[in-house]
Amino acid sequence: MKDLLGMAIVVGGFLTALRMWLHRPKVQQLMAPQPNPALDGRLERLESAVEAMTIEMERVSEGQRFTTKLLSEIHDTNRAIGAGR
Repeated sequence: MKDLLGMAIVVGGFLTALRMWLHRPKVQQLMAPQPNPALDGRLERLESAVEAMTIEMERVSEGQRFTTKLLSEIHDTNRAIGAGR
């Protein structure tokens, strides 16, 4: 009786492993990403929005550098005028 039970467990395990191996391609197909035109459009719009924000951030930083340079020059000029008295 023990031998019959052991044999059934081995055969059942083998058949289960064989079934899992045979159905493996179906699982991979389900997990493969499907092309989605709506998602592609949204990603393109997101990409263009990020590019636009990057350009604007660069403009802001250049304006800040320019303003800092002007204020530094005014400060240096005022210091030079004050020292010349």
